[in-house]
Formats: sequence, C-alpha cells, structure tokens
Amino acid sequence: MNITPMISNFYGWLIEAPEPFLLFLKITILLLVGWAGHFLLKNRNPRWRVILWRSVSVGIIILPLWSLAGPVFLVSVSKPIDMEISEEQDPVVPIFESGQPLPAFN
Repeated sequence: MNITPMISNFYGWLIEAPEPFLLFLKITILLLVGWAGHFLLKNRNPRWRVILWRSVSVGIIILPLWSLAGPVFLVSVSKPIDMEISEEQDPVVPIFESGQPLPAFN
C-alpha cells in the first residue's frame, strides 16, 4: 500500500478547504497545545497556567485577524521540463578541453 497518494490527496483537500474551516482547525490546534501545556504545568506554580491561558486567549483573538488581514504569499510552481535521455547519449559531461571526463575515483 502506497501512502504517498493518500498524503497528497489530503494536502490537496486541505489547500482547497474553505477559510472558516481552516480557521476552526487552527483554533482547535491552538487549544490542543494550550491543554497540553496546562497538563505539563500541573505541578508548577499556578501563575504559569494563568499566563498560558491568557496567551491562548489572545492567540484566539489574533488568529482570525491575522488570517483575514495578514500577508498573502503567492507561490507559483512551474511544470517540470520533459527531458528524455536516450541510451545513445553519454551521461558523462566532459570537463577538460581534451574531452576526457573526470574520473569518479582516484
């Protein structure tokens, strides 16, 4: 079973997902990280947990604003160049003027 197509299908679906769903997913991940930090700080000073939850609440407020008004990065990916290597072509490129290829091992 090849897992690569499954991963690419998931990422393709995730890229094309509607913005409210992505915002919900980001807030859910932020809350999961907050709860994990809460349990890690269980035996520490309670002030750390207060700081943690205040940070999470500020993050929940800032996250939608950043998602809607933040910078947008456009990345264009060109199609790969079709290169066919026939058996007649020599894959070794001569480096020296004499036309002799560089040896792989000395």
